[in-house]
Amino acid sequence: MTKKILPRRRKQSGVIAKPAAKTKLRSKTSVAKPQIDAGLLLSQTTTTVEESARGIVIVGQQGLGKSTFCSQFPDAIFIHDPHDGGIRDLVAKNVTVANIAPTVDHWDMLLELCMELATQDHPYRTAVFESLTGLERLCFEACCDAEYGGDWSKTGFMSFFAGPSTAAKEYWPLFLSMLDKIRERGVHVLITGHTEIKTKNNPTGADYDSEITYCDKRIWQCTHKWAEAVLMMALSVDVETKSGQEKGKANGEEIVMHCTPTAAYAAKNRWDLRYPIPCGDNAEEAYENFCRVAKFDPKTMYSV
Repeated sequence: MTKKILPRRRKQSGVIAKPAAKTKLRSKTSVAKPQIDAGLLLSQTTTTVEESARGIVIVGQQGLGKSTFCSQFPDAIFIHDPHDGGIRDLVAKNVTVANIAPTVDHWDMLLELCMELATQDHPYRTAVFESLTGLERLCFEACCDAEYGGDWSKTGFMSFFAGPSTAAKEYWPLFLSMLDKIRERGVHVLITGHTEIKTKNNPTGADYDSEITYCDKRIWQCTHKWAEAVLMMALSVDVETKSGQEKGKANGEEIVMHCTPTAAYAAKNRWDLRYPIPCGDNAEEAYENFCRVAKFDPKTMYSV
């Protein structure tokens, strides 16, 4: 009698699969199509577009003044995660920050705060989210709990980086869409973040150092695309070099905001800013210089 060989069962990876989606029944009721002014669309062409509230990402190394700069924006409220030190630094510097939302310690609370800013009446004209790294962590925690049963291991959330990829595709865009809802209410949105120095491989020449935002690359790609501008605060050092010397002498340094992309900085803007903006000696001067160069009214942050 021939022995029947059963197929070998694969070992379970421990990843909790998503439940199978239920088949949606098509409604017999036809959906009404929106009315179109046939033959009149071209006649509605305009040469102006209504200016929207700002959506700005401000990144840089710790201690350069990102939070104090944000505090200069009109009627700002700070939304911060438990590990962000920007608010504590403001208090230590005796900077008056009257509007500090409750500490956001989980993803649902973050989305709820966004919903309230987008739908409820309030006096705030700027919402500052600190910081990108901490908010990303809340996003990852929610994704890991819901999709991977809280398993952070290489057989769960970190299995071939499937977790961060899922979070960037299905969770983070929800947060960004909520920020757009806030902007639709006329409230400016600022997101702060930290940076780190990494060496980039250059296939056509020598490798070089670049200052990149400290977060998952997928999260950063989504955020960078969403932002109207990415301003990168950095130290600009004046180095004096002499013939025959490998190293130069630093004569002075100042904090500047980079506004355009370079090999060293992934900055950008949609306001035709081409050169770094000096931050001066304090946050008030940095804000004044920024508004002057960008041609914004400091009281409203809209174009003058």
